Amino acid sequence: MISYKTIIQVILLSISMSFLSGCKEKAINPEDDIPLLKDVIEANIDKVVDDPYISSTLRPDDEMYEVMLKLQRGIPWSES
Repeated sequence: MISYKTIIQVILLSISMSFLSGCKEKAINPEDDIPLLKDVIEANIDKVVDDPYISSTLRPDDEMYEVMLKLQRGIPWSES
């Protein structure tokens, strides 16, 4: 009869072999996406955005803008 130790060893060996064989897949090359996005890249390559807040979710006219600005600068703020 097979002992529990042998069963556990076989299971661990199977899991480790599966893991090792799964990690040997070819990594995705980001340059492979260039032909797919070529039209978008060509249309937007020379675009200049005039909006200095393009990456921000808050704008100067938003209610939370001043609060977030003070928090970023380390200035304590109150609700008054």
